[in-house]
Amino acid sequence: MDETKEHILDYITKARDNKLSLYKKDVKLLLEHYNNEVETSKSYHGRQLLELIQNADDQHASDILIILDEDNGTISVSNNGGIPFSKKGYDSLFYAHLSPKQGEEYIGHKGLGLRSILMWGEEFKIISNDIELTFSQKIARKQMAQMLSMDANFKKNYSEESRSYKIKDICPLPVFSCPQVDATPSVHYAKEYTTTIHATFKKDIGILENIKSQISELNSEILLFLPHIKAIRFQGVDKEDIICETKSLKSKPVSEDITLTNIKIDGTRWQIYEKAGKLKSVKDKKYQVKLAISDGEFRESYLYCFFPT
Repeated sequence: MDETKEHILDYITKARDNKLSLYKKDVKLLLEHYNNEVETSKSYHGRQLLELIQNADDQHASDILIILDEDNGTISVSNNGGIPFSKKGYDSLFYAHLSPKQGEEYIGHKGLGLRSILMWGEEFKIISNDIELTFSQKIARKQMAQMLSMDANFKKNYSEESRSYKIKDICPLPVFSCPQVDATPSVHYAKEYTTTIHATFKKDIGILENIKSQISELNSEILLFLPHIKAIRFQGVDKEDIICETKSLKSKPVSEDITLTNIKIDGTRWQIYEKAGKLKSVKDKKYQVKLAISDGEFRESYLYCFFPT
């Protein structure tokens, strides 16, 4: 499959236009997808950073950079994953529940977590393959107005459905369906990183505090169950970088179906016992259980539970 920058740009533009064409033909589908997008973004609220970190690990990133710029109201999360956004990755933006991450190694596989950023506000950008996609309510409203003005049949159908479903004062066009596509990124980003998510959040003290709270809650324990990430670095916030000193050491079997891996994070050694297999009660479903035990004192009295989303 040809994935040069030019072909990817053409693919994204066609995917966006095809999605909008579907909405012109089926207003109910538009309304359904809009409602799904809103509900999905709410369901992931409070764990946006975890979702972005999990996505980066799925792309085999070893290093993550989080930059908070309070003065300009932005936050960016960059990763050095060996896999930039592919055509299938872009598909997962336009089509919820359609993600290339279907292997058992992945934590997330529905392509939904990224939608949680919508709760932060004004707009966000995805920069990968040196291509910038910008998503915002402002762009969606402009696109919706254009569709209504240029297609009389769509305008008629939308007017009827909006009255039927009592839709008022909103633009029911999914933000993820209509990105602005730019071949030259407009924001500065660290080019040593493969993908950057850059969000401009609402001028709301509650949102800023929520973002800062999510950053403060990140600790070394989250690296225990992320197989690839070795470092999470911070700029613009008073927080020490999280560094894994040794990771991905060769696992050894301790029984027929349990393996043991030893890692060291922030000076603490951990033993991780893992068991994986197929569920007998559900066809084609697999499970994975990991238990991490520290050789030192517990710093926090929490039970960490990680599960596929």
